[in-house]
Amino acid sequence: MRDSGLPRLASLFALAYALDYALFVLSWWLLGRGVLVTPIDSRLLHAWALVLASMLPFRMLSTWSAGAIAVSAGELLKKRLLQGAMRLDPDELRADGAGRNLARVFESEAVETLALSGGLLSFAASIELLVAFGIVTLGARAARIAPPSPTASRSRFARFGCSAARPRTPRGRKRRGRAWIQEYRRSTRRDISP
Repeated sequence: MRDSGLPRLASLFALAYALDYALFVLSWWLLGRGVLVTPIDSRLLHAWALVLASMLPFRMLSTWSAGAIAVSAGELLKKRLLQGAMRLDPDELRADGAGRNLARVFESEAVETLALSGGLLSFAASIELLVAFGIVTLGARAARIAPPSPTASRSRFARFGCSAARPRTPRGRKRRGRAWIQEYRRSTRRDISP
């Protein structure tokens, strides 16, 4: 396994994917900061565009290394399957028939595809979970260190959050639904009628 270079490719994939994901989180942090704390200006947008452009090489490197891992691991699996097939008794193979042997080939292809794609996805998901844990930890630490200070942007956010969380009554929803349907019917009659 070491001869195939899989550990090196796996570490390259992990590093590139982690850096790509960290830059992705940084881009959202910049946008969130621009919306909630500071006014959005051209410097913030330039920084955001620079972070997005910086993601591209890492995304390309992680995609390439994922493909290289799939090819190398697939090659190792095929070699092991071929070695196992060569050890089988020829009389047993004849007794099984062509259909059963073809089914074994199809099953080995399915196992290879699922193992490689599922393995890389679970590896990437573990990196995302680590980053999410770090974000939650930093957020909790920041809340403990400094109590929230009332600012204009946070009050705007609080007003939006309160209006979005306001319970809607079924009667009001029904009334809005009727008004929407009536407006829709009026607009379609105008468009359809000669």
